[in-house]
Amino acid sequence: STVSATVAWAAGVGPTVIRTIDGSTWTNSTGTGITGDVYNIYGIDANNALCTTSPTSTFIYKTSNGGATWSQVFTQTGGFIDAIQMTSPTDGYALGDPVTSKWTVLKTSDGGNSWARMATEPTQVGSEAGWNNCFQIIGTNMWFGTNSTKVYHSSNSGLTWSSSATTGSVNTYSLNFNSL
Repeated sequence: STVSATVAWAAGVGPTVIRTIDGSTWTNSTGTGITGDVYNIYGIDANNALCTTSPTSTFIYKTSNGGATWSQVFTQTGGFIDAIQMTSPTDGYALGDPVTSKWTVLKTSDGGNSWARMATEPTQVGSEAGWNNCFQIIGTNMWFGTNSTKVYHSSNSGLTWSSSATTGSVNTYSLNFNSL
């Protein structure tokens, strides 16, 4: 997760979190508090980041001290968070695979300190699931891909959702829009 030309965060199994604050030297930022393999990370700045793990449940963790310590800020049994994106210093969203036949769409309004499921989450069709980091937000538009020949879209920050077929490809592993 690139924050600037010099600040970036990366993560993986173990758990493992590393970061650079000079653009070339990477340091261990796993610290304490994280359990499980880290599947997603979103760097806010040189000291603040959010990450997700999924040992038996899915968790979101937050650090505000460069990764020295991580605090668990969300838990969901049976879930898997595919991606996190902040849209401002206080507001952000996380997308996760369906739980109880609804996609998991989380929102934070306090910089990632707490997360709540949105009441307007799309209903799962069949055995749909998502993909790591296949989630993008530009303005009020949100998109995410699935393993079921479909991309979901919301034009109003997740209040309503529609879907479109991705003919020719069952799996939408990633998507990207440079601008609207």
